Order: sequence, then C-alpha cells, then structure tokens
Amino acid sequence: MNFSPLTKVNEFRLKVFITDFDATKKFYTEVLLFPLITEWQEEDHRGLMFDTGTAIIEFLPAKNENISFPNTDVSLHVENVHTLWEYIQGKAVIIFPLRKNDWGDTSFCIADPNGFHLTFFTKN
Repeated sequence: MNFSPLTKVNEFRLKVFITDFDATKKFYTEVLLFPLITEWQEEDHRGLMFDTGTAIIEFLPAKNENISFPNTDVSLHVENVHTLWEYIQGKAVIIFPLRKNDWGDTSFCIADPNGFHLTFFTKN
C-alpha cells in the first residue's frame, strides 16, 4: 500500500477531554497497565499521555463539567481478548460483554472513569 508523503501519519494521538485526572491516571496505569509517557500540571493546564503500543491517548482538561462522548469510542486490537476479558472483570464498567462478531472478531467494551468507551478486540 502506498501512502502520500503529504498525509502519511507517523504517530496517531487521540485527544480526550476530561475532568477527573486522578481517576483517569489510576485507571489507565493500574487497570489497563498503559505506560504513562508524560504528565504535566501548570497553573491553568493539566495533561496525561499514555502509550497504547501503537498510538497515544492524551487527556486534556474539558472546557466545562458536562463532558460526554456521543457516538464515539476507540477500538484497540489486542493479542488475546479472552485473557483480557478475564482480567478486566470487576475492574471497569462493562458496556457490552465478550462477544463473537459476524465481521470476524471477538470483542468487549468498557468505560473509563470519564465514561469514554474502549472496545478491545481480537480477530478470529
């Protein structure tokens, strides 16, 4: 596959705007075990960046307290979704449980402390 040198992406970074940085940091480091790349807190700005292995999730302050993520989630391909499903039990809010999908993968979906949905999948 050929990519245009103008639009070939060298790093994918998903920005999510949140209000609860402490719960987010704990969830992504202690539950999902994503490495924390960097964290900053300045007078009026705070942020977290996590390495997912192929992309970076960056958390920044929401402009107001009423955050939501309508019609949005992120899908993350993992080595073994069945093992991850067993591990995640009781550690996160389940949006939908482990299921085999007609399109050729098995997946489940959880919500982080901000309500942001993460779907984990493995191809069948």
